Amino acid sequence: MALKINKIYLLGSFLILGSNGTGHAQQFVLANQESQLIFSHINAAEQPREATMVIAGGAVADFDFDGYPDFYLLGGSDQNNALFKNNNDGTFTNIANQAGVDLFNILGSGPTFADVDGDFDLDLMVFSINLWDQPFGSDVDLIENRPRLFINQNDGTFLDTTTSSGFYSGMPSYAGSFADLDQDGDLDLFMTHWSSDSETTSKQLFWQNNGSGQFTDVTIDYLGFTQNANLNKWSFTPHITDINEDGWIDVLLAADFETTRIFYGTGGLPGPDTPLYMVSQPSFISDENGMGSAVADYDNDGDLDWFVTSIWDPNGIPEGNWGVTGNRLYKNLGSGVFEDATDEAGVREGYWGWGACFADFNNDGYLDIYHENGFANELHAGEFLNDPARLFMSNGNGTFTESSASAGLHFTGQGRGISCVDYDLDGDLDILIIPNNEAYQLYKNTSNNSNNYLSVNLFDHGPNPYAINAKIKVNTTGMSQLREVSSSNNYVSNNPLQQHFGLGLATSINSIEVTWPDGMQQNITNNLSVNEIISIGRYCHTTFIQSADISNQTTEVAVYLHDLMGLPLSSQAVSLTINKGPNTGVVINSTTDPLGRAIFTVNSNAVGTDRISYSFNHDNQAQICRSLIKWNNDIIFVDRFE
Repeated sequence: MALKINKIYLLGSFLILGSNGTGHAQQFVLANQESQLIFSHINAAEQPREATMVIAGGAVADFDFDGYPDFYLLGGSDQNNALFKNNNDGTFTNIANQAGVDLFNILGSGPTFADVDGDFDLDLMVFSINLWDQPFGSDVDLIENRPRLFINQNDGTFLDTTTSSGFYSGMPSYAGSFADLDQDGDLDLFMTHWSSDSETTSKQLFWQNNGSGQFTDVTIDYLGFTQNANLNKWSFTPHITDINEDGWIDVLLAADFETTRIFYGTGGLPGPDTPLYMVSQPSFISDENGMGSAVADYDNDGDLDWFVTSIWDPNGIPEGNWGVTGNRLYKNLGSGVFEDATDEAGVREGYWGWGACFADFNNDGYLDIYHENGFANELHAGEFLNDPARLFMSNGNGTFTESSASAGLHFTGQGRGISCVDYDLDGDLDILIIPNNEAYQLYKNTSNNSNNYLSVNLFDHGPNPYAINAKIKVNTTGMSQLREVSSSNNYVSNNPLQQHFGLGLATSINSIEVTWPDGMQQNITNNLSVNEIISIGRYCHTTFIQSADISNQTTEVAVYLHDLMGLPLSSQAVSLTINKGPNTGVVINSTTDPLGRAIFTVNSNAVGTDRISYSFNHDNQAQICRSLIKWNNDIIFVDRFE
């Protein structure tokens, strides 16, 4: 049996081989100690209430653009929030205080990263249900109660712009997702609230961005007076996509007490009597307590399906105001027409469900489902105190097998959010469990099979530089897989923007198709390899992260230019600029060869990560591709050595 070695790292006298063997079972191990991710969510014990049992939150994103995902984690009411910077070696360091985001004495919920001002830096949004020790009768709109907006300063720090952001209200906010709701290019916000009020003023769901990170509540404009007035606010988890493929963005909203619904974009002009969004609860929606959700193409048929967690009560008896019939998997038959495939797929029995994600944990080309469980009301819901997590592994035929115990996922605590993320960039997806009132858990994926993978980052020009709501299709022999880049929400949590594709035993990629947010379609057919992380821009692609040894003081990087059909763009002038890193300010010019390839030689004698942009003009517009060089010391790096 041949051993396939992806990477060799030589550190001192230790040789570490990264390999993809065969015959190993799917397996996760707890990695908190190894990763130095030691942190807990802690709420004051003297003031328990239902809302504090529900909230939690964590955001996952590469906020400093060094190629590795970082974690922003809520501390609860009794300690500061944390920003765990990824050290690029499998460990993390809490830098929240230095970064200016170590919020304290608030009941935060559902933070998320998004580039709200279009400058390429990911900004931070932290939602909140209220000030923990607020005196009775005081102003509910105190800044401590509002959603908090922190603008990334591109120097490792954030600036609190809450008072000028337009978020004026202390209405309890649980989570949110960003997308270009009004199709003006920048990212707007859909915010969720979980409460029973019957007020007829704005329900504060839709927030329009003016392009610089200042927001205006446009809920009544978008819904009209009647829809807004009739809408309750038992909302939890939004996912934004054009689900019926009519060219207008929709909102899939998982919500409590039989109120899960869809906000369909109409494409009309917003106004009180002409709604931009129509609220609907189609007949296929039957979940009783929609909590978390995940949206992805689990059956590889080219459209997005919708998984919603709810409550499955093993004894079938609702001891309180909840349903008992469990999760739902809504299968998209095309153009947003759904059918309930829950029982066919075998994913109903999930206990008291919360955050969920679709992810291909074993890289076989089929998306699996992971979700968290639990509720800490011992008096009324004691049977849910120690709910196990659920891992539904795909069988490749539209059905799933529950495999959490055999995979080493033994968490039975109060899970709320989750992120399915390759935190160590080893080519498989790990799991970050985001709890309520207990320790965070990081499970490392240690499976070691023969399956290959591809990870893709999209970068665009304009006010949506991370190409939110672009779609990527990766085609290999016998299989096509679809992903959407989104400000996804799993329940008070998210997955990173980088899209991961398991490729099974495929050793080559036939093509990658990208549909950009404005509808432009791009096909890439050459210079693609498995087991890589790549970045794609309009008319270009490149290896995303390249490691180099500073003892050599030089390395070569390349970018490939091509037209929309994948044909190479030759004799094209390209400029490489290092925007940040040990070689900041370096500019190198080159020209593409007949293969559409531009090669650059970069020199360095310092350790660190160079952030590179490749700029060129095509289609009468400036275009951009992005990549990184990670300069290491005393490391021999070999990629794809057979």
